[in-house]
Formats: sequence, structure tokens, C-alpha cells
Amino acid sequence: MNFLSYSLPTIITSHRYLKKRRKLNADNYTIKISNTSWLIYVQIIILTVMMIIIIDPITTLIPVPDWFDELMSKMVSKDIYSFMTIVLFAPFFEELIFRGIILDGYLKVYSPRKSIICSSLLFALIHLNPWQAIDAFLIGLFIGWVYFKTQSIIPCILIHFTNNVIAFLIFMFSTSNASSISDLIANKMIFISLIVSLSVLFYFGIRFLNRQLNKSYTQHTI
Repeated sequence: MNFLSYSLPTIITSHRYLKKRRKLNADNYTIKISNTSWLIYVQIIILTVMMIIIIDPITTLIPVPDWFDELMSKMVSKDIYSFMTIVLFAPFFEELIFRGIILDGYLKVYSPRKSIICSSLLFALIHLNPWQAIDAFLIGLFIGWVYFKTQSIIPCILIHFTNNVIAFLIFMFSTSNASSISDLIANKMIFISLIVSLSVLFYFGIRFLNRQLNKSYTQHTI
């Protein structure tokens, strides 16, 4: 029931959004799928993993109450249906709506910076709770930037997929009450050193990716 209650409304909403936008827009709107080098995909996956680890301490600043943990445990199970919903359906259909339709529409009216921030805020708000919203907003900024630079929904789906599959694997194979990456690393000094190191690598990785994307795509800078 959880699988159906998520997937069916999402599919219907995506179809209706696409149909209405094509009808209202004179530009004959289509989902943008540009050719992207596999090396760029590899860089994006690596940067996504880095970002997930880096923002982990931020997402744990607000303690998760017991009632929310209990609610999530009822909604998400260690089965194929939860896997399909979280890892397969969510990345595809949520990116179709939030980047392929909403962000793409914003970019036609507002500046890239404003468009990315606004679409990320909407992406965060749709999760309906602050514990997931922080992560969604920060990841949404990265996804929005990648969409703006590549004009393709495929790398956006890849980032969302990477984030969700890591979260699901932690949930699936954790033998303790670990709900985040920091819970899995007992030594806090090691974890802090890891965060600092990855932050530096992430900064230079973004700069390198930006140069690569500027060579491949003719985009304005933010």
C-alpha cells in the first residue's frame, strides 16, 4: 500500500504536469536529455558521495524524535517494495517534477541562482518534516546546479539515486539504531578529520567539474 500510495499519485502528477505544460507553452516543451560523457557521470557520483558524508553532521543538528522514527519504521520496510519506491521511483519521478518541470520553468523567468534556490526550497518542503528537509535542500542545490550546467535530467536522477541508495543501504544493513553516517563511525576525531578532508576535496572537485561542464556545454555562470 505504501508503494502504491507513492508511485501512482506521482506518475499521475508527472503525466498531468507534462501534458499541461506542453499545452500552455509555445516552445513545445520536452524533457531535456543532453549527451553527457561517462567521465562526468563518474565525477558526479563521487561528488555526490562526498556531499552526503559532508552534510551528515548538518542533518543531525535537529534531534529526530522517537515518534518520527517509529513512523518511518512503519512506512519503510526492508523489502523490495520500499527499495523500488525509494531507490527507483523517487529519483526518477521527483527529478522529473522538480528539475525537469519546475526548475526548468523557473529558469525561463528568474536568474539561475534564484531558480535553483527556489526549486530546492520546494523540494525540501515537499518532504513535510525538518529532518529530511535539510538534506533535501542541500542536495537539491547541487542537483539544480548540475541541471543548469548540463540541461539534462539524467545526471539529476543519478545524484538522487546515489543519495537514496546510500540511505537505504544504511537502513537495510545497519545492525544498530544507526540512522546516519556519523552513527556508524564511533571515533569522532576520525569522523571530523574525514569531514574536513572531504570538504577540501569536494571544493576542488566542484571547480574541476565546472570547468569540464563549461567545455561541454555553453552555459552562463551563476
